[in-house]
Amino acid sequence: MSVSQVFTRSLRYRHFSSSLNPRYHSTTIPRAKNMNNRLEQLLEFHREDPQDAFTRYAIALEYNSRKDFPEAIAWFERLRADSPEYVPTYYMLAGVYRATDHPEKAREIYHVGLQLAKKAGDTHAFAELSAALEELDDE
Repeated sequence: MSVSQVFTRSLRYRHFSSSLNPRYHSTTIPRAKNMNNRLEQLLEFHREDPQDAFTRYAIALEYNSRKDFPEAIAWFERLRADSPEYVPTYYMLAGVYRATDHPEKAREIYHVGLQLAKKAGDTHAFAELSAALEELDDE
């Protein structure tokens, strides 16, 4: 069984009304004693399969949930460089840039994500990215 399969089995990935909106999207590992254990487990998965985009995305989300924005940005940016087709990265990365008061960088990331979502035919992601960009433009 691959690391991704083990990770997927040990990870509940729930989608409510949106796969990209963090308000409706949660990624959890079965109850760890604390957040450090969860991060340690994710990092172990990464050591076993460093190219797995989903694991890298989950690590970035974990840092983001801890409000460790520099680490979250670093992981999202590396993922974007290595797996530019992984569309959820753009929504979340732009959100981190918004949270760290970098609206122009967020806007740039949203635009790239929109282009990729359109190219991939991912209308749901395109709609989520469009709405987030519109919200940013209204701020």
